[in-house]
Amino acid sequence: ADGHRIGLATDTGGGSSFSMLRTMAAAYEAAQHHGTALHASQLLWLATAGSARTLHLQDEIGTLAPGYYADITVIDLTSTSAIAQRANRSGSVWEDVFATIMMGDDRAIRDTWIAGAATATWVPAFAQVYSAQQRLPANTCTQTSPARAMPNARAFGLTMLR
Repeated sequence: ADGHRIGLATDTGGGSSFSMLRTMAAAYEAAQHHGTALHASQLLWLATAGSARTLHLQDEIGTLAPGYYADITVIDLTSTSAIAQRANRSGSVWEDVFATIMMGDDRAIRDTWIAGAATATWVPAFAQVYSAQQRLPANTCTQTSPARAMPNARAFGLTMLR
């Protein structure tokens, strides 16, 4: 992947779902078939900053930062009874995120904003950004994510709704 821009997108012409959660799960499964285990933070990066970079829009979208469009998705990490049960036994927020990626559906999408404006319904977008309530420690993913493949984990924030 050196020198290539890589992201994730939804399109039923090239896939089977408009759900970014389902697309991230499919990416995880495809990587597993090739002997690579993607971390939840890598999947989020591919769906957000990676997709923005692929479209040459990394200076406008894909990251929660001043001057960027405020495209925000709030994800409920306990949206179903199965996911909530898993969250009750998890050891980290990343385990909760992974469970939601693998088992989540539209019930996990609690709220969305596009360009800073609240939306009435969930709108699949090529570069969703996950809402920030607090920043995660910088070393959250360093053991599973090579630096050139994934930026600092602090680029991702999550609103965990329990």
